[in-house]
Amino acid sequence: MNDPYAVTADYYHLMSEPYWRQLRPVLADALRQVDPAVGPVLDIGAGTGLSTRVVADALPAARIVALEPSTAMCAVLRTRTADDPALHGRVTIHAATLAEAEPALPPVLSAVVATAVLHHFDPDERRLLTRLLAERLAPGAPAFVEVQEPPAPCRIPRTRYHASAVGDLVYEGWMGAEPSGADTMDWTMTYRTTSAGRVLDERSARFTMHPIPLARMEAEAAEAGLATRRLGSGLLELRTPGAGQDPKHAG
Repeated sequence: MNDPYAVTADYYHLMSEPYWRQLRPVLADALRQVDPAVGPVLDIGAGTGLSTRVVADALPAARIVALEPSTAMCAVLRTRTADDPALHGRVTIHAATLAEAEPALPPVLSAVVATAVLHHFDPDERRLLTRLLAERLAPGAPAFVEVQEPPAPCRIPRTRYHASAVGDLVYEGWMGAEPSGADTMDWTMTYRTTSAGRVLDERSARFTMHPIPLARMEAEAAEAGLATRRLGSGLLELRTPGAGQDPKHAG
């Protein structure tokens, strides 16, 4: 089995602390407008469950469908869900991509969350995403899709982006990237475990990403009949038209 996130899964929770400190309040505030009575919330690329936890806290009555294709990340997600009374019993997990899971998804959704995942989608997968939102979101219901930097392929020098001390050990995350095509870039993520400055473990993972400018994502959403609104921290609200609502670009 080839799981590029097998390395990342060990470190993901610790290394994403700064990211979630910034995004969590923005996403939680946006979710409070959702009416969970009309259908479940779909969490695309749920990872180890950090986004699922935000949805569960913001919407205590919501049922959640979480998609995570990485076997390693999904193992953590299932464990966290099973051990958490606030998640156990109302989170359904599909170890699948959006395309693989589509036939099994609920016909009506009250909201969709897609954080730190859009750059994994090529143009065809983005079209699948916007079509699914247009078809399955309840009238007037929102999706919250994060459009991350950079907006186009570029070189990013290798940099340590976070370090976290746990007990006597320090866990570090390093990243760097190089353009690999007109619309793609290859990221190398390296994770270290150190003790008193001595490296005990070092592993790397490589990913091909599809960066997209925020304006292009807005245009692709508009083509699918979705209104858009920028919420900050790269989070884009995509909304289906409701009663008396015109599906036009609002960014």
